[in-house]
Amino acid sequence: MKTKYFVLFGLIVATLSIFTWFGCQNMGGGAQMHIALVGPLTNPTGESLVNGVNLYLEKINKDGGINGKTIVLDTFDDQNDSGKASEIALKIAEQKRAVAVIGHNWSSCSISAGEIYKKNGVPAISPISTNAKVTKDNEWYFRTIFDDNLQGRFLANYAKQMLHKNTASIIFEEDRPYGNNLAKIFEESANEIGLTVKYKWGFKSESKDVKENLKTIVDELLLQKEDAGIIFLATHAVDGITIVQLMKDMDISNDIMVPDAFGNKRFSDGFNTYPKEIENPGFYTNGIYVTTPMLYDTANQMAQQFKEQYTQKYQKVPDRYAPFAYDAAMLILEAVKKTEVQGTQSAIKEDRKKIRDYLAGLTKIDDAVKGLTGLNYFNDNGDCRKPISIGVYRSKDIVSALGQLRPVQYMNLIPNVEEAVNKEQIILFDKNYMYKTNVVYTGIEVKSIEDFNIEKSTCVLDFYIWFRFQGDFDADNIEFINALENIELPIPIEDESKEVEVKAQASVEEAPVEEAPAEEAPAVEKAAKEPTAVLIKEDRLKGLTSRLYHVKAKFKADFDKGQEIVQKTFLVGFQFRHRNLGNNNLIYVTDVLGMGLSGEISLAERLKRDNILSDVDGWAIDNAKFFQNTTPKSTMGDLKYLDIQDKFIDSSKFNFNVLLKADTLSMRRKIPVDIAPYMAGGSLALLIFFILIRRRVLSFKITWFFELLCVCCFMLSLEVVILSLALEGVIARRSFGMTLLTFSVLWWIVPAFWTQIGLDPFIWEAMRKQTGRPVPKVLRRFPAYIIYFIAGYGVIAFALDQDITKLMATSGAVAMMVGLIIKDNIANFFASISIIQGYGLKIGNWVKIDGYEEGKITEITKMATSIKTRGGTILTIPNSAIMGSSIHNYDVLDSTYNLSFRFETVDSYAPDHVKQVTKDALLETECVMKNPEPIVFFEGQGDSSAIFTVLFTVNDYAKKGLHKSAAWRSVWMNLEKAGIELATPNRIIHVADKDSDEEDSSAQAPDKQPLPA
Repeated sequence: MKTKYFVLFGLIVATLSIFTWFGCQNMGGGAQMHIALVGPLTNPTGESLVNGVNLYLEKINKDGGINGKTIVLDTFDDQNDSGKASEIALKIAEQKRAVAVIGHNWSSCSISAGEIYKKNGVPAISPISTNAKVTKDNEWYFRTIFDDNLQGRFLANYAKQMLHKNTASIIFEEDRPYGNNLAKIFEESANEIGLTVKYKWGFKSESKDVKENLKTIVDELLLQKEDAGIIFLATHAVDGITIVQLMKDMDISNDIMVPDAFGNKRFSDGFNTYPKEIENPGFYTNGIYVTTPMLYDTANQMAQQFKEQYTQKYQKVPDRYAPFAYDAAMLILEAVKKTEVQGTQSAIKEDRKKIRDYLAGLTKIDDAVKGLTGLNYFNDNGDCRKPISIGVYRSKDIVSALGQLRPVQYMNLIPNVEEAVNKEQIILFDKNYMYKTNVVYTGIEVKSIEDFNIEKSTCVLDFYIWFRFQGDFDADNIEFINALENIELPIPIEDESKEVEVKAQASVEEAPVEEAPAEEAPAVEKAAKEPTAVLIKEDRLKGLTSRLYHVKAKFKADFDKGQEIVQKTFLVGFQFRHRNLGNNNLIYVTDVLGMGLSGEISLAERLKRDNILSDVDGWAIDNAKFFQNTTPKSTMGDLKYLDIQDKFIDSSKFNFNVLLKADTLSMRRKIPVDIAPYMAGGSLALLIFFILIRRRVLSFKITWFFELLCVCCFMLSLEVVILSLALEGVIARRSFGMTLLTFSVLWWIVPAFWTQIGLDPFIWEAMRKQTGRPVPKVLRRFPAYIIYFIAGYGVIAFALDQDITKLMATSGAVAMMVGLIIKDNIANFFASISIIQGYGLKIGNWVKIDGYEEGKITEITKMATSIKTRGGTILTIPNSAIMGSSIHNYDVLDSTYNLSFRFETVDSYAPDHVKQVTKDALLETECVMKNPEPIVFFEGQGDSSAIFTVLFTVNDYAKKGLHKSAAWRSVWMNLEKAGIELATPNRIIHVADKDSDEEDSSAQAPDKQPLPA
């Protein structure tokens, strides 16, 4: 037995070793290269940085690492303490292990650690620190985020040129560099562009009277609010909460601008305890403009995919800094690849300098590394030239403002710069031109997916779509890319203002397309056959416009046919873009708030709840998403694009995708393509191993189970491998159909074969051991025939997709005839299997079967079971008769069983004394087991005696009568020795005649005697 356990342990170790080896091959081998990350690892920001970097490193290592080396992240916690940051920086420098550093969080930590990095020649990239001093005069420090100077200038320009404000006021913290510097830069930039700073109020955030000082400032603002203009809060979020709360409670409605320090949950959740916020979430924050390094709704496609992967892996939405950490890791490893960094201690000094020189050389847009946060390249100070996004708080969430500023990358795309400036299409900012980009919020509500045709890859989508925008938006120029027919979205005409107004009052359910009059039935029927786009309503409020359309059209599914076969998925949805405007002028953003998707319910769950697939059978919603990205659009020979190298411009594209999957429980084609080859090789090697050791080391039952598992894994992975090779053109694409058919047949035949093999160890061998004789070959083959018979039907019906109704009818008639002939034999045969397996009966068991005498089983055959009764006779019972009967098996657990009897004593003896004498008597009896001990119950008083019940355990059911007799005799003798008399039932019967009863009655009723005279 011990040998088996050792072999099993060795087997598990060997299995793990094989898969580990495959994993190592896939992960790039044993050589490693290190980069370091430093930040406040114990708070959410530090955790986000680590997660963002690890997500990129997993991708790199999965593809084999860099130069055959696995990239390892060394993490250090500086707790946002500048002293600890310096200590860690020195440790990293002296270790000579990490080729570069990602960090820190607080600018004070980056500045102090930066001196160490500069002195020791360690390249570092900060994804968070915005203070200008971090990179100034430090050629070894870079950052992937904007700096505070740029942020202050950007806010002033946005207030003037995008919000059209002429006046602004500043509230700032005097005693902290962050707010003080921001206020200074904002004011300087405002004076340059003609934005008047009317008032400035400073306060000391470290003061004990800070709240009273802020109250005084807001009181003064209340008096000047008419001409104070837009309010810029150059503070940290903690003091900002107090200022905003005071302003809102005093009904100061001036617009508010805040820096990136306000763009987190710490600020928005800071009002949660106020009654007005509880009653109306977002009361204090709604409408506040905030700078932010990342807004996912306007981010590029890479950032959208990152968000999805991050959320899936870590079960939380990434914050705004995780993508910047991701890009920092990307820049470092790009430098490693381009400069052939070794990553060894002996070459660490040269490696670090190579990385630094590569980063310092990224000074032109053409050399930039495209990342999640945009184009990564640096100025002379090591600052990344990236645009700042402006968000607006809505219902406690930050969404994109309706106007954004994007850098002009190619001036030759603007034929007349002066005209573009006059039309406010571009503005001049920091000696560079920037596009004024309109943001159009887009939302949809899907009614249904109909006419689903997987062969033609088409479906009909019925949905409502709306746009919310500021200014002008020509919806009639929207082009649905994958629509099979032209779809035009009409725009309101001034002469039809009344009609539009009426439509605006109608609900979605009252749309004209839904409630056409009876006489318009032909038009409705025609519209049902053709793509339709109907304007339902238009609303205008405070400079915003919202338009709602109803669209029903046929669309082409956007997916790879071969990939669909591999993954058993189907991608439906639509994509649209503007015919004329590129993404520099127009960005589509998902209206998350308008669609109510900011809560816990996902888009896929909502679509499932709305049952949009009610007319589609065999498919279910696996995932659904909205996102915006860019798509290249041909310049069509336009002269102003003559100098563009690729002759394409990027156009903002809105995407709605629903991923459908086959609604089955099948595991086929679910193995990831990159894992399938290793899984196929490992499972095949293990299968051969288990077959070789079958019955030699481990029992057949154990090896059979592992063999079946290996076979299933091998077939699951091999099918994906072969289909993937066909997709890649390694083998003929026409082999797709034959491969699918082959595996569809094998998935019936192989399990049938292994099931038939499993009958031997689990059924026939068990019957042979319990009956003491081999099972006849005829009976062994009969279940195998049935198994293969069922498998054959499965192949014909499911693999070959043939109607088997007639075949089943014919074979059913034959089966009925054969069944009538051998039905009794079949019933007895299967009953014998059930008796052994289900009832657990064995030869030698003492049993009591309902309707028959009890006895000991002497034989179990395929037809009957023989029992030797206590009288010595042999009772033979057909197996079919035993099925359905109640069976008492006295040896089912062990050979022990319980006996009991009752006796009565004269009631003059104490019950406890009688119980003790009886128990001692039983314990003295040789056949009575001492464990468990006998039990004596006192049941109470009888007619003229005390009643006791004895319960005890004995062995060997065959001697049941002898055991009970011995126990009785011992109890009897001990009771006599103790002077306890057994009671004899005694009843007295009184017989009285009628006359005497009457005399007694009269004698006992003196009140009925005659009265004296």
